Amino acid sequence: MHPHLLQTISLPLTVITIIIIAIPISLCEPDERYLSCSKSFECGNIQNITYPFWGVNRPQYCGYPGFHLDCSGDAPVIKISEVAYQVLEIKSMSRVHLISTEYTDNICSIPPVNSTFDSDRFSYASNTKNIMLYYGCPTIPSQFLPTLGLSYQFSCNISRTDMVGYYLTRNLSMSATGSFAANISSYLESCNHSVLIPAYESAVRSIESHPTAANLTNALHRGFWLQWTANDSLCNKCKFSGGQCGYNNDSSKFTCYCQDQPYATTCKKDETEETIKKMVTVGLWCVQTNPLDRPSMTKVVEMLEGSLQFLQTPPKPFLYSPTTSLETNLTASTLRACALSQKESGMAAIS
Repeated sequence: MHPHLLQTISLPLTVITIIIIAIPISLCEPDERYLSCSKSFECGNIQNITYPFWGVNRPQYCGYPGFHLDCSGDAPVIKISEVAYQVLEIKSMSRVHLISTEYTDNICSIPPVNSTFDSDRFSYASNTKNIMLYYGCPTIPSQFLPTLGLSYQFSCNISRTDMVGYYLTRNLSMSATGSFAANISSYLESCNHSVLIPAYESAVRSIESHPTAANLTNALHRGFWLQWTANDSLCNKCKFSGGQCGYNNDSSKFTCYCQDQPYATTCKKDETEETIKKMVTVGLWCVQTNPLDRPSMTKVVEMLEGSLQFLQTPPKPFLYSPTTSLETNLTASTLRACALSQKESGMAAIS
């Protein structure tokens, strides 16, 4: 082969190789935070749980504050206002089915624990009602006990002390009037402890018909539903654009983790492809056989920093073959290099 022809062929190949090597690794490998938030939380029968929940294999930035899950035994546990709840079910419509771990065995919690929820994050589902438990109460005279919503007496041993208890499922003004309601209220107000526990509305109706301690325990075992609010509309937009939802605790703002980098709300799908096309076009200008057609280094920087739509298509080199497009081959080579890089990264992660 003629030495001049060999030099002419080797120059474009060398420049093409440099362009492929110069493509940022971020264009080939997905962002680490995107990969981490792509993983789902799984514990026992609770599977495929993602944003706003985080914990175990999902870092904190993959979830919303206050939605940390811990896999304890065969069921996940979430703490809300320092009270632990076992997660029974999570629905896609921003609903979570919980049961207080303090009342899974009996209604005599030590000490009695009140259920309170951050109104900015959680609210009762429409089928959830409150039950008020009273401990350490004076004995209420029997003539008041037929009152709808007021239970019969039950006993608890709390801190080695026998206590009389009652529970109330509705406002007394709805089931008693005048001095009758006032007398019952005065008895309950003199109790040592009172706690609020949510329950199914159907379970509340059931224990009103048969107000015993055993029926109350069964009602509490059924748990209750909460609805949550955690930038859900932003998360829907993020997922639709191909991203993974998360939260930046430094800025206290929602974050959409994408394959290339994090964004405020949605992924910019075309950025990676545009960058590759821009580098290919600039590379084609740099391998022109006529030195006068090649851009200066200053011009190369301007072209790479500018928009793709303003880049002119370079002339076809004299080695151009009508059946083969150098730009097409170069783009294919670039994409193959990215695919090979991803494959090697995957094999390294497996090993």
